[in-house]
Amino acid sequence: MGVLNMQFSDYVAKERHLAHLNLMKHRPHYERPYETVSADGSAVSGRCGWLFIREGSNGWERQLAGEYALTEQQLARYQQHHQQRLQWLAARAVSYAQVVFPEKQSVLMHQRWLTPRISDLRPAVQLSAVLGSAFVYPVQTLSEMAAGAELYYRSNSHTCLSGCWHVFLAVCAQLWPERAFDFDLLTLTKTLV
Repeated sequence: MGVLNMQFSDYVAKERHLAHLNLMKHRPHYERPYETVSADGSAVSGRCGWLFIREGSNGWERQLAGEYALTEQQLARYQQHHQQRLQWLAARAVSYAQVVFPEKQSVLMHQRWLTPRISDLRPAVQLSAVLGSAFVYPVQTLSEMAAGAELYYRSNSHTCLSGCWHVFLAVCAQLWPERAFDFDLLTLTKTLV
């Protein structure tokens, strides 16, 4: 694991450097007052220079507030389709987990709002409750890691390497809980051909 730790540390160092360059490039945007909405209405400034997608086509912030909660009928239909998929894949000996990457606002809620507006009636949490172990929504894991890792960039909704890494580990833990992941088979370096 020594090589893995060195590779990961190298990636994290590069990630922090890129985050710093991103900060320098977008500094004027970071200095916008709290709750400033972009000209096109797609972004909003949070606290401490963080920018967030305001709604987007998915209505993210309304989902987080519980305004787009799924009905019992929608949940039942989704669960039925999900079970059919799991049965079809199990018949072929295929491991499967549906992954929903947590919204930036749900992980960094205190950077987005002075008073967080998060509801348990948001679709990802509702689906997690009814779909069980074949549904991975690692919002708690990312929330716990947020204080010590660059999970998302400040200037957009894209995820940094550390965020992807923790989601990857959550998926591995779900799909192969009895196995230690062999990092000798999947290295964290890129080989140029």
